[in-house]
Amino acid sequence: AGFSGDFFSCSLTGGSCTDLTYGCHFAPDLPTATDVGLTPRYEVTMANNGKFIVVTGGVSSEMTGHQEAFKFYIDGCSWQKMKLSTTVTATALQGSSGVLSDGSAVYAFAGDSASHNFADVFLLGV
Repeated sequence: AGFSGDFFSCSLTGGSCTDLTYGCHFAPDLPTATDVGLTPRYEVTMANNGKFIVVTGGVSSEMTGHQEAFKFYIDGCSWQKMKLSTTVTATALQGSSGVLSDGSAVYAFAGDSASHNFADVFLLGV
């Protein structure tokens, strides 16, 4: 078993998957996950509003928590790193955190770090 940073789009009805790790065949010059700094990780949280997917948090194979948020534009097949406000306690995004997106905001909650479990709710504009 290995550690992967792969990203796939899968059909729920047809059972087939398309590998989007290094971009889409119809948009090869748009930013990929690697281009924006999204490294392999587990325990990420993802939310989908039909137009984009937001990816927050996660932990690397070296047990480093990631305090980042990224957007994947579904139709455009491109990634963007989100800027986190300095008013947000970003350490709450590492480890596993919950996310719910309403299209204009992401609500992150219940994250953790090496020394603290969070019960706070944070609002990130998207």
